Amino acid sequence: MFRRAAITKPKSLMGKNPLHSGLAVLRLLRHFVLVSSEALLVLGASLAGATDSDASPKGLRGPGPSWENISYVCASNNKEPIYQGLPISLWLQKNTLLNTNRLTLSELLTLKQVSAPDDWGIVQFELAIPYDVMTNSSRMHLGRLNPDGQLIPCCYEECERATNGHCLLSWNINYDRPGKHNIRAQLVYGGPGPNRLTFDSITVVGPALTFYSSNACMFFEGATLFNSAGARLFAKLRQQAATYRIELNTVNGKHLKTFTGSTTNGMISLDWDLHGEHGKEFKGASFDAFFHVTYPGEKTPGPPARDRFNRVPDSFQHL
Repeated sequence: MFRRAAITKPKSLMGKNPLHSGLAVLRLLRHFVLVSSEALLVLGASLAGATDSDASPKGLRGPGPSWENISYVCASNNKEPIYQGLPISLWLQKNTLLNTNRLTLSELLTLKQVSAPDDWGIVQFELAIPYDVMTNSSRMHLGRLNPDGQLIPCCYEECERATNGHCLLSWNINYDRPGKHNIRAQLVYGGPGPNRLTFDSITVVGPALTFYSSNACMFFEGATLFNSAGARLFAKLRQQAATYRIELNTVNGKHLKTFTGSTTNGMISLDWDLHGEHGKEFKGASFDAFFHVTYPGEKTPGPPARDRFNRVPDSFQHL
């Protein structure tokens, strides 16, 4: 069974260290190439006759060599799987540098929140895994378990190096629904099998950390791109009724346009023709939008949801 591949939004689109839209699009294309390569590997294994199991190794058997894809969820009732004669925790200790402190898998993948959401809605979590030992064979993700026990990655998440050398997972909460989330870290490790002719993988999902998100509204993937025809200002609200004010600024903070209004269908959907308050057309590569939302009964509205819109060529078919 295939799961949705994690799509990590480049920092230029998350709001930190913004770049021009051309570079942002190139980074997105590079990511999709990597995800496509992983998908082809899984597809090849599936054609050999794979079946899923969260608790035990699954041999992908066919007329040729076999793959082993092992999955395990910490703090579950499942017994830790065995790989090459060892529990996967011991195998990782012996054969990788991911767990030199000999922690349990639950300890290794326990998330520690190290920041509150910043102005862009980005919150950060730390893991006790050294970032510098992460190689092309290992990846970290942040997500939630669905009812089938599969990890669904958070919409925009990425792994980078913390100042103390650990893995630092970042998540833009403005692209997920407000409310309670039981988020987990996922470690994916892949490498040649014992006969060097196959590519085996080990996937471990850590224990849940409860996180409450109070973002003013929810944005959507790909909805912050615009071209010369204009920009769509679109967001989903956490209640049906609300009033809103949307401030549009240049990336340097210069005011461009303000929209105000109210809605009773739980959505904001406006079109901007790229002309500012005084009729001058905006020709820049990027602009920032601040969605101020007030819900019924709120005496003091929360902070706005902020995002950066990036220009793409008119020939880009996404819009």
